[in-house]
Amino acid sequence: MGTPPPGGGYGSPPAGYGPTGTRADYGPAPGAWQTPNGGFAPMPQNFPPGYIPDAGTAPLEGGVPWEQKGGSFIAKWWETLKACNGQTRPFFAAAAQNEKGDALFFGMISGAISGAFIGLMYVLLFGVLSLGLALGMPSGKGSSGAISGAFGAGLTMGIGIFYAVLITFSSAVGAAIRPLLWGGLHHLLLMMLGGIGERKTFMHTVRVAAYAEGASMPWIWIPIAGPFIAMFYGIRNLVVGYDETHKCGTGKATLVLFAPFICCCLCNLFIVLLGVSPALFKP
Repeated sequence: MGTPPPGGGYGSPPAGYGPTGTRADYGPAPGAWQTPNGGFAPMPQNFPPGYIPDAGTAPLEGGVPWEQKGGSFIAKWWETLKACNGQTRPFFAAAAQNEKGDALFFGMISGAISGAFIGLMYVLLFGVLSLGLALGMPSGKGSSGAISGAFGAGLTMGIGIFYAVLITFSSAVGAAIRPLLWGGLHHLLLMMLGGIGERKTFMHTVRVAAYAEGASMPWIWIPIAGPFIAMFYGIRNLVVGYDETHKCGTGKATLVLFAPFICCCLCNLFIVLLGVSPALFKP
């Protein structure tokens, strides 16, 4: 064993990576990033040295209105509709926090309301036709024309009501099933492109599809331009929703949406080329 150093020790240890602004400061440790309180922490995995993590989008204050307990059913539906279309990123940042199936019910209600609006148009149309039948038939005492007119008018009105109920029901069922189908396809494509977020599952993707479609469907109420506005909001909500949920980027999200359409176009083009190739290469 050696002789103890003079003074009874080896002195103070080196200061290492101490607080900034001191004489013993060596600056930030390699591969470390500064925390809000001024210290340094290990660099999160897969981030390059010197990278400052983005805090991300702050979730919608209060969470998704549709998933809150209590309150008016219609009010929650309306607030969710406004938040999804008007505060899209904060809304989907909040929706990405869980895997609840409430989004499918929201889509079903939106589908039923939109279908009922279209059904009302059918009722009005057939109502006008039934009125025309009633007024067009000859009337008179003992005349069978009035009976025939009343029967025709009643039958026409009944067909209109039947169509309205059928459209409302089918629209509600379709709005509950489509997010599962499209969400499943989009989730598979995101997996192929490496765009699935950490700890995100199939239901996270389905929730985006359900809320995006459910919030865009009521735009169809606007005459003439309604379907185009609904299409715009549907695509925008899906792109922003997938990006905010999976952090995949808007490019991958857009490619996922249009990939089936692009594949169909390429397949049709291939079939056409097969059909015309004999004529093109005919000697």
